[in-house]
Amino acid sequence: MTLSVTRDQRGVQREAFIRDGLRDFIGDHPEHIQAGAIEGYSVESTHRSFDLGGIFSVLRLYVFDETGKDLMVVPPMSLKKFITGNGHADKEMVLYSVKDVWEIDFKGADNSADAFGLAKFAWAKTKGIYQRRCEAEAVYELFKPKVKVKSRRKTVDV
Repeated sequence: MTLSVTRDQRGVQREAFIRDGLRDFIGDHPEHIQAGAIEGYSVESTHRSFDLGGIFSVLRLYVFDETGKDLMVVPPMSLKKFITGNGHADKEMVLYSVKDVWEIDFKGADNSADAFGLAKFAWAKTKGIYQRRCEAEAVYELFKPKVKVKSRRKTVDV
């Protein structure tokens, strides 16, 4: 699902618009939702991370309340790597890869191609099924278990 938010929608109005669109999408059958993902913000983003954090929280909480599932937050570089094999791919490469790999032509609608890639990412992560190595790598790199390293400090008598 792709929602188009206008530039004049800010703060709570923007969050309510997105929540309402999500409510319409989930509808009366939340049990059909198996997984979901949302694109995170990039490190170089000029957006205000506080606002984006608010939107992420609203979406994640709403989806969890309705379906019992947590949305995956996928950074743009991970999504690009999943779709194209290159985390630094441009919009044209994303569109080309979606058309080449999954045979869907979004005719220049890069937000729709991203949304489709997010759906494929969530599906692949949930099912553990990958068509290409770059898909498995992108998912693994995002969700790999964190390894705790214990430091051993030696004390020296002086």
